[in-house]
Amino acid sequence: MSSVSLKGVSKTYAGVTALRPIDLEIPQGEFLTLLGPSGCGKTTTLRLIAGFIEPSTGRILFGGDDVTDLPPQKREIGMVFQDYALFPHMTIGDNIGFALSERGLPKADIAKRVKELLELIRLPSVENRYPTQLSGGQQQRVAVARAVAHSPRVLLMDEPLGALDLKLREAMQNEISAIHRTLKITTVYVTHDQTEAMSMSDRIAVMNDGVIEQMGTATEIYERPKTRFVADFVGQINLLDGAAHGTDNGLLAVTVAGTTLRVPDTGASGAVSIGVRPEQMSLIGAGVPVPAGHNAIAGTVRSRMFAGNRIRFEIDAGTAKPIAIEAHPNTPTVEPGAAVRAVWKPEHSVLLTR
Repeated sequence: MSSVSLKGVSKTYAGVTALRPIDLEIPQGEFLTLLGPSGCGKTTTLRLIAGFIEPSTGRILFGGDDVTDLPPQKREIGMVFQDYALFPHMTIGDNIGFALSERGLPKADIAKRVKELLELIRLPSVENRYPTQLSGGQQQRVAVARAVAHSPRVLLMDEPLGALDLKLREAMQNEISAIHRTLKITTVYVTHDQTEAMSMSDRIAVMNDGVIEQMGTATEIYERPKTRFVADFVGQINLLDGAAHGTDNGLLAVTVAGTTLRVPDTGASGAVSIGVRPEQMSLIGAGVPVPAGHNAIAGTVRSRMFAGNRIRFEIDAGTAKPIAIEAHPNTPTVEPGAAVRAVWKPEHSVLLTR
């Protein structure tokens, strides 16, 4: 196992910048997810770490070893792809033990390691089957076992669950997390799925346009986004555009659609956006008193959608986009067209500059 360091690493293809110079430190044993939309640079970063492509600038280190100029087979990595990439003509046991055979380990040692890993992925009886005889989720577990069979310094995973359906994807998230907790291999995981990233990672690096916009724990990224892109990309959020103009009882006053709202004072002024998660808001009737110290903005119900464990309302309040509110299913029925107010505590707001 190793830490991973990227120092001023960038990548340009024929004059087009895929990755701007970044510095990245991944401690030994950490599970780091590179999260972002297509074209943001996350897969390029993973391929640079793997050695599949060469950086245009910068150096890549595993521990204290500079691996920038080493080919993939010399970097001691494990790799898991979206399409599993299992050898169809080999049994599951031979697939898992392939890297060990290539290294010339004795057959008895290979058999022992294969058995250990089949127990770890909870498929102890499939050693003599072929990949086509397993389900997609089982094949992906085998792909993970094969990638870690030779105890790699770094495990790299490129959208490994993208081809699975929702239920199976959720189950595999738990499986991969359990394997990581057991083996404690430094892991770099690429996905565009924010739920996947938040449920599995020690830290998340949110990428956009070839740069890391924010890095932190899932809680930090979700509750304290530092940029408008991060706020909008990770989870659902209401972005209320307005203008900051001084303080009110220690809070920053911001006018949004003609209403003065209060947020934690950051010293900002001028054009700003207030970010509020839909689950942090409540819905009250137009004639109901606003709870003390809460923000409130008036509007009318545009839509009401039942979603099982929650009801999602959209409110027209004169803002650029309707305000979304997620409420408990037992919330009293409020029909479209009703006059209401969206209310929330000032501390549940995050202020973003525009």
